[in-house]
Amino acid sequence: MIRVIPLRVRHLRQRQGLTQAELAKRTGFSQGHISRLECTGRGASTEGLLVLAKELGTTLSYLYGEQEPQPAKTNRTVEKLLHDSEAPAGLRELAAGPLAAEFEITEHEWQRLLDLELPPKVRRDDCVALLLALRQAFRE
Repeated sequence: MIRVIPLRVRHLRQRQGLTQAELAKRTGFSQGHISRLECTGRGASTEGLLVLAKELGTTLSYLYGEQEPQPAKTNRTVEKLLHDSEAPAGLRELAAGPLAAEFEITEHEWQRLLDLELPPKVRRDDCVALLLALRQAFRE
């Protein structure tokens, strides 16, 4: 199961163009601590999360998942996906839920995911992993 805190910390850090080392330096944490937090969500006290929230320009409430992210801009591919009963279940679930906004999935990325011809019963978490792998592959 995907945890909210690691996703949100990583997303906000990347959105601001910071490396883990840069965020660590700004907050007084080690780079390993930031990495562990982004991977597992462990090792962060409320006080530590408050420091991170302040540095990342957000609130504890957002990091804990109590506030929803801003809704994603609707695009044609997502609209089509949501209404296509033949589309892979995990992609439909991803498109319908808050993670689509959290990851700011572009129309081009949606199209790449659809081009993979995924099995009908693929899980949402597997689709997220594929999205991250695609982003990594096209970043290099």
